[in-house]
Amino acid sequence: MFIFNPNAAVTITPGCEMPKDGIQKFRWVMHVSLPYPFPFLRYHREEIKVNERNFEFIVSNGLDRVFLKSAMPRVTLCPGLRDSQGKKGKSRKSQNELEKNREILQSVAIFRVKVIYPSPDKAFKGAENKIKECMNYLAEFVASIQRKAPYLVSWLIYPISLFDVGMVHHGIECFCLDCKRWHIYASGMTISLARLMHQPLFCLSDDDYEADLPAVDTSNELLAEALMSLYRGMHRLTVLNSYSAVESLANSIFRLKMKQQLVKCGSSVEEAEVLAEQKRKAIRTKIRCLTHKNLKEVCDRSLFCENKELYDKLILFNELRNAVAHRGAVPSFEEAETGHKLCCEVVQWLCGIGELNVKRMLPPKNQAVPGFATMSKDNFASPAFVIEFLRKLLGSVSIEDQKDKKSGELERKSAKSKNSKL
Repeated sequence: MFIFNPNAAVTITPGCEMPKDGIQKFRWVMHVSLPYPFPFLRYHREEIKVNERNFEFIVSNGLDRVFLKSAMPRVTLCPGLRDSQGKKGKSRKSQNELEKNREILQSVAIFRVKVIYPSPDKAFKGAENKIKECMNYLAEFVASIQRKAPYLVSWLIYPISLFDVGMVHHGIECFCLDCKRWHIYASGMTISLARLMHQPLFCLSDDDYEADLPAVDTSNELLAEALMSLYRGMHRLTVLNSYSAVESLANSIFRLKMKQQLVKCGSSVEEAEVLAEQKRKAIRTKIRCLTHKNLKEVCDRSLFCENKELYDKLILFNELRNAVAHRGAVPSFEEAETGHKLCCEVVQWLCGIGELNVKRMLPPKNQAVPGFATMSKDNFASPAFVIEFLRKLLGSVSIEDQKDKKSGELERKSAKSKNSKL
């Protein structure tokens, strides 16, 4: 079974021809809706550089997404229907007669490439990589805003990944020679595969992985939070939570084994608990003692002796954790990802020592689904006009259009047969 990345996506880009009115200026733009209003009074705008590309970056709470009626799929942003106080504005017809459907957005982030391209195809080139780079930047930007927020309201804004938003719209704008303005020319989208899955990638039975100690539950929760942080671009939290999972469980296992040893040597249960806790406190942050020296003394088990490569990696990861916790270091994605997997393996080893249920890294083959299915048919997840837009983008025809086409063909055949009889 493969490890499914929740940020795995399919990017759809329409093929475009050069317009016949002589337009030769095109630029690439993408926008992604945020699941919360952004804490700015007006909007945020800045010039940024992402992987050697210059972008105009905007975050606004006052825009809606509009799907336009046209031969080529187009979606754009326009001023919202709500006033500055958040109350719904007066009902009115759209000034744009081409408007088909509108989505009222809480907030939206926009990335617009500063480079001008001579053709739409060149502007669309590399869209998949540009979207990935911009989403990574957005996660880091939102994380920085969350760090600046007052403590008790920081939960109102949080880093997001492609899995959280499900869909990113991108497109090409062209510069109109007549009105001297930029207009949307063609649109595409990136769809999160994980967000739209309609079957699980693995199955669990009701009695799988029952924890024997609260410390095991704590470690499992920390490792799960670490993985979620990794995919949301919060690499420091990945490192801190992953290492905390190991340290928490190592403390519990050492105390358990020392208590068992003391009871075996004749101490009462109460006395053994007190002595084991005192010894644990003395070494509670010393990972070398918890996984090697002192652990070997109480149960004759040592990570250093049994898997020195894993032990050495854990010691190095401890140094990275200290750099993050005490010096504010920022680990890379690779460092955080490797460290998370390392800590999962150490937790497995510790569970084995404590004679606890050992979770697998991946489900067994008989519980894993060999493939995955994604369907964009849930109207609760995506409005009907979004699905219709997607059908058009993919070049397919809706059921209603098929019915109209069939009825039209039947009418033509009927008329032709009547003429032939006459």
